[in-house]
Amino acid sequence: MRGRQLGGFRHELASVRRARECSGFAELTPEITDLALHLIATHHGHGRPCFESKAYDRARLRESGELAQECTRRFAKVQQHYGAWGLAYLESILKAADGIVSRTAPEQPTNG
Repeated sequence: MRGRQLGGFRHELASVRRARECSGFAELTPEITDLALHLIATHHGHGRPCFESKAYDRARLRESGELAQECTRRFAKVQQHYGAWGLAYLESILKAADGIVSRTAPEQPTNG
C-alpha cells in the first residue's frame, strides 16, 4: 500500500471494529477481550494512548471517533491492570511477532 494515498488512515482502528464483530470474542473473558482489542489497536505503535483523527476511516468518521475514544479508555484500563511496564512488554511481544510474520510473508502484488 502507498501510505501517502491513505492520508493518515490507520488500519488498526478498522481492525478493532472488525475484531469486535467476531463471534469468538464472545467466548473470552472481559479482561482478555480488553487486552486483545488493545493489542490489535497498538500493534504498530499507534493508538497508544489515542488515535489522531487523521487515522479515522473517512467513510465512517463518527464510528471511528467513537472507536478511538473507546481505545483510549481501554488503554487506561489495561494499563492499570497490567502496569505500564507489563503492558509495554505484552505490546512488544506482539509487535515482534508481527514483524517476523510480515518479513516472512509472501509479497503482495501491487496495483499499478
